[in-house]
Amino acid sequence: MPSNATISSATHSHAYDKSYENLQQARCAAKDRGYDSVEDRVVIEGQFSERSGQKLYQWQRDVTEALLLGLNCVVIAGTGSGKTTPFMTVALKDEKTKIIVISPLKVLQEDHAVRFKKMGISAVPVNGDTWNAKLESKLRAGRYQVMLTSPEMCLQHPAFWTFLSDAVIAGEVAMIVVDEAHCISQWGSDFRKEYSNLDRLRAFFPTHVPFLVTLATLNPATLRNIQAQLNFNLNDAFFLNLGNDCPNIAMSIQNITSPTNYSAIIPLLSKIPDATAPKHLHKTIVFVNTVTTSQQCQRFLKTYLPQELHSFVDVLHAQRTRRSKQRVMKNFCDSKILALVATEAAGMRAGQAGHTPTLSACAILLVEPSVYQPMKKAKAEDDGTDEEGGGELVLEWRKKVEAALQAWIETTGCHRDVVDDHFANPSGRQDGKRRMCHGGTTCTKDHLHAAQQALIDWQFTIKERDYTPSSFTAAAILPDRILKALASKTHIASLDNLEKAAKCQWFIGCHHFMEALGVVQQVDAKTWYKKEEAKQQKTELKAQQKLSNQLRKELEKQKQQDAAEEAAHAEQERKRKALLQ
Repeated sequence: MPSNATISSATHSHAYDKSYENLQQARCAAKDRGYDSVEDRVVIEGQFSERSGQKLYQWQRDVTEALLLGLNCVVIAGTGSGKTTPFMTVALKDEKTKIIVISPLKVLQEDHAVRFKKMGISAVPVNGDTWNAKLESKLRAGRYQVMLTSPEMCLQHPAFWTFLSDAVIAGEVAMIVVDEAHCISQWGSDFRKEYSNLDRLRAFFPTHVPFLVTLATLNPATLRNIQAQLNFNLNDAFFLNLGNDCPNIAMSIQNITSPTNYSAIIPLLSKIPDATAPKHLHKTIVFVNTVTTSQQCQRFLKTYLPQELHSFVDVLHAQRTRRSKQRVMKNFCDSKILALVATEAAGMRAGQAGHTPTLSACAILLVEPSVYQPMKKAKAEDDGTDEEGGGELVLEWRKKVEAALQAWIETTGCHRDVVDDHFANPSGRQDGKRRMCHGGTTCTKDHLHAAQQALIDWQFTIKERDYTPSSFTAAAILPDRILKALASKTHIASLDNLEKAAKCQWFIGCHHFMEALGVVQQVDAKTWYKKEEAKQQKTELKAQQKLSNQLRKELEKQKQQDAAEEAAHAEQERKRKALLQ
């Protein structure tokens, strides 16, 4: 596989071809054991469909088959794309085996466990909060097939390590999953050092036990680090990079005056001025960096909102108890909490907002002025040759952020182009989305009509919900020029973008823009999803035809070999009889 430093559409194609070549070689090697690829894939599809009522994507079947054949796998795909499905399909294939899932956050372990149980797969989080003699007894009794745990439990907890050792000796472990694998680089150096020791875990398990590495955000440098830590070569693995573009999430930037400028959040939470009921609030996660900041922000929001809405605001951070974290996340999912202030304990990522393609969401980066303010850095060290000290003047930003994030903030083009470049996403980004860029693009005729109709319906909904009784008409709530611009211009990312495109002001837009944008994004998502389904069906048909042709050729080749062997045997028999005469 080419160097990750020069990843391009060509190298992505090479990586894709190499992965499927590895998969085919594994299929051929397994034939001696009576393996039948077509039959196994039918069984995998049937088991998953029976439990979930859904169909697998081709890539999910491919990853499942690769794992069952013992290939290490790396899957890079956006949040909500279905990366966790192969966890389940491998478990369904053989319910006697055990699967270890390394997950960085306890809240994610809990979430995965619930999803496994819904599929009828026994699963349990194994961490410092859950471990006790009763859990150990249940694990040894085989009550759980899937264990969701952390590097610390695997490498530092003597009792769990002994359990894993016994499971390895008994040959019960089917695979190891390293979920959110970017944490190996992000946290391994200081914050959670056991993430830098996962090579010990790889060495502990036999080489025939495959590792599945899944993540949504991975740049080439991080990928090289993960390969080194887990000690496997992508040339021998099944590597699938689907990219992490999320067409249903509108990304934008909002400037704030300071890190504690909590008042800037208020317009983003409320659909109307002076919200008094839950229906007036957008469902929102406000991510902050520290526990203290999360508590301060929560108090500010409650101060601003009326008493009757205080129960709809809560906070989630690492210092809360396991039970309270579970309660908060469940209440947020059930819309009993509408404004959640959270640290990284909730999984800090934009993908949390639009975790399925049919949901429309917004991800807004709040940027303080110091990010834009250059400052003079000390001059480069003088080598003594210039008596005036002529070292070069170096500029740096007053607020230091990652170079890639700085580029994303400052771009005058499409934000998603910056993301694609940083993460080396494959080419061919999907249409049917509100692209966050400054250059305009337009919708197709059917797409435009659907967006306009959705906004017209929304006009009357808002009129009935928020402005009755009132002198406002539906047309006054969303003027025609604003409606047409929002429906047709796919670059719209902010109210300022919209007003410039429409060449007029929307005087109540500060209260309704985000909701209106969500309406057209939902149309976008449905359009995109429909295209994706058609494309997926076409791809699957092509793959089935290719596999069928390959099997037919192999069958014809085998028939020719059998005929040749039969002819040779007949010739030998003829010669033997001739000698006897």
